[in-house]
Amino acid sequence: MEQQQKTRKHAAFAVIRIVLILLLFGIVAFSAYRIYAIVHEYAIGQDTYRSVADAFLITPSPVPKNAAVPIPTPVPSDSELPSASPDPDDDRIAGTAPIAVDFERLLQENGDCVGWIYCEDTKINYPVMQSDDNAAYLHRLFDGSYNSSGSLFMDFRNDPNLTDLNTVIFGHSMKDHSMFATLRDFRNQTFYASHPHLYFLTPNGDFRLDPIACAVVSAFSDSYEFYDTEEDLHAYLERIAAISLIQTDTDLASVRRIMTLSTCSLEERETRIILVCAVRTLSGN
Repeated sequence: MEQQQKTRKHAAFAVIRIVLILLLFGIVAFSAYRIYAIVHEYAIGQDTYRSVADAFLITPSPVPKNAAVPIPTPVPSDSELPSASPDPDDDRIAGTAPIAVDFERLLQENGDCVGWIYCEDTKINYPVMQSDDNAAYLHRLFDGSYNSSGSLFMDFRNDPNLTDLNTVIFGHSMKDHSMFATLRDFRNQTFYASHPHLYFLTPNGDFRLDPIACAVVSAFSDSYEFYDTEEDLHAYLERIAAISLIQTDTDLASVRRIMTLSTCSLEERETRIILVCAVRTLSGN
Protein backbone atom coordinates (compact mmCIF):
# COMPACT_ATOMS: atom_id res chain seq x y z
CA MET A 1 0.00 0.00 0.00
CA GLU A 2 2.77 2.43 0.95
CA GLN A 3 4.61 1.59 -2.25
CA GLN A 4 1.48 2.34 -4.30
CA GLN A 5 1.09 5.74 -2.60
CA LYS A 6 4.72 6.60 -3.39
CA THR A 7 4.16 5.53 -6.99
CA ARG A 8 1.06 7.72 -7.28
CA LYS A 9 2.95 10.70 -5.76
CA HIS A 10 5.82 10.27 -8.21
CA ALA A 11 3.33 10.05 -11.07
CA ALA A 12 1.57 13.20 -9.88
CA PHE A 13 4.86 15.09 -9.59
CA ALA A 14 5.84 13.88 -13.04
CA VAL A 15 2.57 15.21 -14.49
CA ILE A 16 3.06 18.54 -12.72
CA ARG A 17 6.61 18.80 -14.09
CA ILE A 18 5.40 18.08 -17.60
CA VAL A 19 2.64 20.67 -17.28
CA LEU A 20 5.12 23.28 -15.96
CA ILE A 21 7.60 22.51 -18.75
CA LEU A 22 4.86 22.79 -21.36
CA LEU A 23 3.65 26.01 -19.78
CA LEU A 24 7.20 27.39 -19.79
CA PHE A 25 7.66 26.44 -23.43
CA GLY A 26 4.32 28.09 -24.21
CA ILE A 27 5.37 31.32 -22.51
CA VAL A 28 8.72 31.31 -24.32
CA ALA A 29 7.04 30.59 -27.67
CA PHE A 30 4.43 33.32 -27.16
CA SER A 31 7.10 35.82 -26.09
CA ALA A 32 9.19 34.95 -29.14
CA TYR A 33 6.16 35.41 -31.37
CA ARG A 34 5.35 38.79 -29.82
CA ILE A 35 8.95 39.96 -30.27
CA TYR A 36 8.87 38.79 -33.89
CA ALA A 37 5.52 40.52 -34.49
CA ILE A 38 6.79 43.81 -33.04
CA VAL A 39 10.07 43.70 -34.99
CA HIS A 40 8.20 42.74 -38.16
CA GLU A 41 5.71 45.58 -37.72
CA TYR A 42 8.55 48.06 -37.15
CA ALA A 43 10.24 46.79 -40.30
CA ILE A 44 7.05 47.25 -42.32
CA GLY A 45 6.73 50.83 -41.07
CA GLN A 46 10.32 51.68 -41.88
CA ASP A 47 10.13 49.99 -45.31
CA THR A 48 6.93 51.90 -46.12
CA TYR A 49 8.43 55.30 -45.31
CA ARG A 50 11.70 54.43 -47.00
CA SER A 51 9.74 53.63 -50.15
CA VAL A 52 7.82 56.91 -49.87
CA ALA A 53 11.09 58.85 -49.50
CA ASP A 54 12.65 57.02 -52.45
CA ALA A 55 9.61 57.75 -54.61
CA PHE A 56 8.97 61.41 -53.83
CA LEU A 57 12.17 63.01 -52.51
CA ILE A 58 14.40 64.89 -54.90
CA THR A 59 18.04 65.42 -54.02
CA PRO A 60 19.03 68.82 -55.40
CA SER A 61 22.10 68.90 -57.61
CA PRO A 62 25.06 70.92 -56.30
CA VAL A 63 24.64 74.59 -57.22
CA PRO A 64 27.69 76.21 -58.87
CA LYS A 65 29.00 79.34 -57.18
CA ASN A 66 27.34 82.56 -58.39
CA ALA A 67 24.60 80.54 -60.11
CA ALA A 68 21.04 81.79 -59.95
CA VAL A 69 18.94 79.76 -57.51
CA PRO A 70 15.19 79.41 -58.14
CA ILE A 71 13.09 80.85 -55.33
CA PRO A 72 10.48 78.38 -53.98
CA THR A 73 6.82 79.12 -54.57
CA PRO A 74 5.95 81.88 -52.06
CA VAL A 75 3.67 81.33 -49.12
CA PRO A 76 0.22 82.99 -49.34
CA SER A 77 0.24 86.78 -49.65
CA ASP A 78 -0.98 89.15 -46.94
CA SER A 79 -4.38 89.41 -48.58
CA GLU A 80 -4.81 85.64 -48.32
CA LEU A 81 -3.88 85.44 -44.65
CA PRO A 82 -6.17 86.05 -41.69
CA SER A 83 -5.43 89.35 -39.96
CA ALA A 84 -4.31 87.57 -36.75
CA SER A 85 -1.67 85.58 -38.63
CA PRO A 86 2.01 86.52 -38.76
CA ASP A 87 3.38 88.24 -41.83
CA PRO A 88 5.60 85.65 -43.55
CA ASP A 89 7.73 88.42 -45.05
CA ASP A 90 8.92 89.33 -41.56
CA ASP A 91 10.63 85.99 -40.96
CA ARG A 92 12.14 85.37 -44.38
CA ILE A 93 15.76 84.23 -44.50
CA ALA A 94 18.04 83.42 -47.38
CA GLY A 95 18.66 79.76 -48.11
CA THR A 96 17.07 76.61 -49.44
CA ALA A 97 16.15 73.27 -47.91
CA PRO A 98 18.71 70.47 -48.40
CA ILE A 99 16.04 68.28 -49.99
CA ALA A 100 13.10 68.81 -52.33
CA VAL A 101 9.78 66.98 -52.55
CA ASP A 102 7.69 66.15 -55.62
CA PHE A 103 4.45 67.30 -54.02
CA GLU A 104 2.45 67.01 -57.22
CA ARG A 105 2.97 63.25 -57.33
CA LEU A 106 2.94 62.90 -53.54
CA LEU A 107 -0.50 64.50 -53.23
CA GLN A 108 -1.83 62.26 -55.97
CA GLU A 109 -0.80 59.32 -53.82
CA ASN A 110 -2.36 60.71 -50.63
CA GLY A 111 -4.11 64.07 -50.52
CA ASP A 112 -3.90 64.16 -46.69
CA CYS A 113 -0.20 64.99 -46.87
CA VAL A 114 0.42 68.64 -45.92
CA GLY A 115 4.20 68.71 -45.80
CA TRP A 116 7.48 66.94 -45.26
CA ILE A 117 9.75 67.27 -42.23
CA TYR A 118 13.48 66.62 -42.38
CA CYS A 119 16.42 66.73 -39.99
CA GLU A 120 19.82 65.99 -41.48
CA ASP A 121 21.66 62.88 -40.24
CA THR A 122 18.64 61.61 -38.27
CA LYS A 123 15.66 59.38 -38.98
CA ILE A 124 13.35 62.40 -39.18
CA ASN A 125 12.59 62.33 -42.89
CA TYR A 126 8.84 61.83 -43.21
CA PRO A 127 5.68 63.10 -44.82
CA VAL A 128 3.35 64.93 -42.43
CA MET A 129 -0.34 64.13 -42.60
CA GLN A 130 -3.48 65.96 -41.52
CA SER A 131 -7.05 64.70 -41.27
CA ASP A 132 -10.36 65.78 -39.75
CA ASP A 133 -9.21 64.65 -36.29
CA ASN A 134 -6.02 63.71 -34.49
CA ALA A 135 -6.85 60.00 -34.36
CA ALA A 136 -6.86 59.15 -38.07
CA TYR A 137 -3.09 58.74 -38.47
CA LEU A 138 -2.26 57.74 -34.91
CA HIS A 139 -1.82 54.11 -36.05
CA ARG A 140 -2.00 54.43 -39.82
CA LEU A 141 0.89 54.64 -42.24
CA PHE A 142 1.07 56.92 -45.26
CA ASP A 143 -0.60 54.21 -47.36
CA GLY A 144 -3.49 53.89 -44.90
CA SER A 145 -2.47 50.48 -43.53
CA TYR A 146 -2.60 49.80 -39.78
CA ASN A 147 0.74 49.99 -37.99
CA SER A 148 1.69 50.97 -34.45
CA SER A 149 4.27 53.41 -35.85
CA GLY A 150 1.48 55.52 -37.32
CA SER A 151 2.40 58.72 -39.16
CA LEU A 152 3.60 62.15 -38.21
CA PHE A 153 0.55 64.37 -38.31
CA MET A 154 -0.36 68.02 -37.89
CA ASP A 155 -3.05 69.03 -35.43
CA PHE A 156 -6.34 69.02 -37.33
CA ARG A 157 -7.06 72.59 -36.14
CA ASN A 158 -3.90 74.05 -37.66
CA ASP A 159 -3.65 75.79 -41.02
CA PRO A 160 -1.29 73.64 -43.15
CA ASN A 161 0.15 76.86 -44.64
CA LEU A 162 1.69 77.61 -41.21
CA THR A 163 -0.22 80.84 -40.72
CA ASP A 164 -0.96 79.99 -37.06
CA LEU A 165 1.24 81.32 -34.30
CA ASN A 166 1.78 77.75 -33.09
CA THR A 167 1.63 74.75 -35.42
CA VAL A 168 1.74 71.37 -33.65
CA ILE A 169 2.99 68.12 -35.15
CA PHE A 170 2.63 64.83 -33.30
CA GLY A 171 4.49 61.55 -33.70
CA HIS A 172 5.25 58.37 -31.80
CA SER A 173 8.59 57.70 -30.11
CA MET A 174 9.33 54.21 -31.42
CA LYS A 175 11.83 51.85 -29.82
CA ASP A 176 13.65 51.41 -33.13
CA HIS A 177 14.29 55.18 -33.02
CA SER A 178 11.95 55.85 -35.92
CA MET A 179 9.26 58.53 -36.22
CA PHE A 180 9.78 61.22 -33.53
CA ALA A 181 12.11 59.24 -31.23
CA THR A 182 14.91 61.61 -32.29
CA LEU A 183 13.21 64.36 -30.27
CA ARG A 184 14.50 62.58 -27.18
CA ASP A 185 18.05 63.20 -28.43
CA PHE A 186 17.45 66.95 -28.48
CA ARG A 187 17.52 66.90 -24.69
CA ASN A 188 21.30 66.69 -25.07
CA GLN A 189 23.14 69.97 -25.64
CA THR A 190 25.78 68.32 -27.83
CA PHE A 191 23.15 66.75 -30.07
CA TYR A 192 21.41 70.10 -30.50
CA ALA A 193 24.74 71.76 -31.34
CA SER A 194 25.24 69.34 -34.21
CA HIS A 195 21.60 69.60 -35.38
CA PRO A 196 20.73 73.31 -35.09
CA HIS A 197 18.07 73.23 -37.82
CA LEU A 198 15.22 71.12 -39.10
CA TYR A 199 13.23 71.76 -42.28
CA PHE A 200 9.55 71.70 -43.13
CA LEU A 201 8.61 71.64 -46.80
CA THR A 202 5.11 72.28 -48.18
CA PRO A 203 3.58 72.61 -51.66
CA ASN A 204 3.54 76.40 -51.13
CA GLY A 205 7.01 76.99 -49.77
CA ASP A 206 9.82 75.72 -47.57
CA PHE A 207 10.69 76.62 -43.98
CA ARG A 208 13.64 76.28 -41.67
CA LEU A 209 12.89 75.29 -38.08
CA ASP A 210 15.27 76.71 -35.48
CA PRO A 211 14.98 75.02 -32.06
CA ILE A 212 14.11 77.32 -29.18
CA ALA A 213 13.62 74.82 -26.38
CA CYS A 214 13.36 71.12 -25.65
CA ALA A 215 11.30 70.28 -22.58
CA VAL A 216 9.22 67.65 -20.84
CA VAL A 217 5.69 68.95 -20.36
CA SER A 218 2.24 67.76 -19.42
CA ALA A 219 0.11 66.41 -22.26
CA PHE A 220 -2.36 69.14 -21.25
CA SER A 221 0.08 72.03 -21.05
CA ASP A 222 -0.12 75.40 -22.77
CA SER A 223 2.43 74.12 -25.29
CA TYR A 224 -0.56 72.89 -27.30
CA GLU A 225 -2.37 76.22 -27.41
CA PHE A 226 -2.39 78.20 -30.66
CA TYR A 227 -2.24 81.73 -29.14
CA ASP A 228 -4.14 84.76 -30.38
CA THR A 229 -1.46 87.44 -30.19
CA GLU A 230 2.30 87.66 -30.50
CA GLU A 231 2.40 89.02 -26.97
CA ASP A 232 0.82 85.82 -25.66
CA LEU A 233 3.19 83.76 -27.80
CA HIS A 234 6.28 85.56 -26.51
CA ALA A 235 5.10 85.20 -22.92
CA TYR A 236 4.83 81.47 -23.52
CA LEU A 237 8.28 81.35 -25.15
CA GLU A 238 9.81 82.95 -22.07
CA ARG A 239 8.16 80.30 -19.90
CA ILE A 240 9.22 77.34 -22.05
CA ALA A 241 12.77 78.66 -22.47
CA ALA A 242 13.06 78.84 -18.67
CA ILE A 243 12.44 75.08 -18.33
CA SER A 244 14.29 74.02 -21.46
CA LEU A 245 16.77 71.16 -21.10
CA ILE A 246 19.09 72.84 -23.60
CA GLN A 247 20.30 76.36 -24.35
CA THR A 248 19.77 77.48 -27.94
CA ASP A 249 20.96 80.37 -30.07
CA THR A 250 17.50 81.47 -31.23
CA ASP A 251 16.64 85.09 -30.48
CA LEU A 252 13.16 85.03 -28.94
CA ALA A 253 12.45 88.63 -29.91
CA SER A 254 12.74 87.71 -33.59
CA VAL A 255 10.24 84.84 -33.41
CA ARG A 256 6.95 85.48 -35.20
CA ARG A 257 5.55 81.94 -35.14
CA ILE A 258 6.58 78.52 -33.90
CA MET A 259 6.22 74.86 -34.64
CA THR A 260 5.91 72.43 -31.74
CA LEU A 261 7.09 68.87 -32.36
CA SER A 262 5.61 66.51 -29.79
CA THR A 263 6.16 62.88 -28.79
CA CYS A 264 5.63 60.64 -25.76
CA SER A 265 8.26 60.97 -23.05
CA LEU A 266 7.99 57.25 -22.09
CA GLU A 267 8.94 58.09 -18.50
CA GLU A 268 5.46 59.12 -17.41
CA ARG A 269 2.14 58.42 -19.07
CA GLU A 270 0.79 61.97 -19.20
CA THR A 271 4.00 63.75 -20.16
CA ARG A 272 5.43 64.64 -23.54
CA ILE A 273 8.80 65.66 -24.93
CA ILE A 274 8.47 68.72 -27.12
CA LEU A 275 10.88 70.55 -29.38
CA VAL A 276 9.71 74.14 -29.86
CA CYS A 277 11.09 75.72 -33.04
CA ALA A 278 10.98 79.15 -34.62
CA VAL A 279 9.59 79.04 -38.16
CA ARG A 280 11.68 80.86 -40.78
CA THR A 281 10.50 81.15 -44.38
CA LEU A 282 13.22 80.18 -46.85
CA SER A 283 13.46 82.56 -49.80
CA GLY A 284 16.36 81.08 -51.74
CA ASN A 285 20.02 82.06 -51.79
